[in-house]
Amino acid sequence: MTLSDINIKDPRVQKVIGGVVILFIMVGIWHMQIYGPNKEAISKKRESIEQLNLKLQTAKMNAGKLAEIQKEMEEAFVKYKLLEKLMPAERDVPDFLNKLNIASRENNVKVINIDLEPSEVREFYIADPYRIEFKGNYHDLGAFLEDIANLPFIATAKNVNLKKTDKATGTISASLTIISYHMPMKDRLMAPTQLASARGGTHEATKPRATEDDAVGAISGGLSPAPH
Repeated sequence: MTLSDINIKDPRVQKVIGGVVILFIMVGIWHMQIYGPNKEAISKKRESIEQLNLKLQTAKMNAGKLAEIQKEMEEAFVKYKLLEKLMPAERDVPDFLNKLNIASRENNVKVINIDLEPSEVREFYIADPYRIEFKGNYHDLGAFLEDIANLPFIATAKNVNLKKTDKATGTISASLTIISYHMPMKDRLMAPTQLASARGGTHEATKPRATEDDAVGAISGGLSPAPH
């Protein structure tokens, strides 16, 4: 069938033509009165949706990293707690002197003088230095320092001076500064899970393993406790 075969006087053909014309008129009216004036708004909405989709994808990626970050925080807190356990809440001079006295007597080392130097506030703990002078032979001094290193708290040493005093007996005099540490209760950190609970979180902590060496590594020095 060709266009010449179409009888435009046929009522059915006229209805079809009329319907098509009406459709074009409606589309034209919609474009002029609705789409045209709102084209800019529609474009902005589309851009807004695209930005929201981008933010959603970014949020999903960050959510994947959150568990990893929480795990790292918990592992760091375990190391911190190990360190915290090796620090009393206050400077305990009698306890330190008692342990020093026991170590010196057991190793035949004579303590000549002890000076309690002022405590020094550090970033998250307080250092308590003691300047000590003592005498003994090389073997006894080595055993004495080993006992000090294995005390149930962190101790570091600095400013070590050795001087031989008796060639016949091998006795030497020595002086050094031994530093112990304490951490006041008010400065101790709250566990990440406790922080989450305080903020309404429900995350349950895992219990990663760590060694005492991880904790002791937070403080550098000459003496440190041997692993138990």
